[in-house]
Amino acid sequence: NTIIKNMSEYDFVVVPSKYEGWNMAPYQSICAGIGCIVSDRAGSEEIIESSGSGVVFQAGNYKQLSDILSKIILDKSIVDNWKKRAVAFQNNITIDQVGSYFIETIKYQYGEIKTKPDCPWNS
Repeated sequence: NTIIKNMSEYDFVVVPSKYEGWNMAPYQSICAGIGCIVSDRAGSEEIIESSGSGVVFQAGNYKQLSDILSKIILDKSIVDNWKKRAVAFQNNITIDQVGSYFIETIKYQYGEIKTKPDCPWNS
């Protein structure tokens, strides 16, 4: 219950995953109103791409991650912009929307429904 509250005390989160099937940190960063620097293997990096509330880097590319961090340290307006975009995007990923999408995805995978569900964050 305190993860999002605690995250909101920071400017951004870094998610350097090499693999994560359903990574919650990008979702939580938006709910917390902060930016997210996430690898392209995190499993939910498309939320950050759709919202514009951070940046996606290639997993394992430490130079690219270092360059991103150097850039935002030098230009705080980037982080401020990510925060504004995160807050503006929160209505696209409510708990009900994400939960329903997850359930519909499972139903689709097991053939219970025929139509692939639409991501709420790509709407």
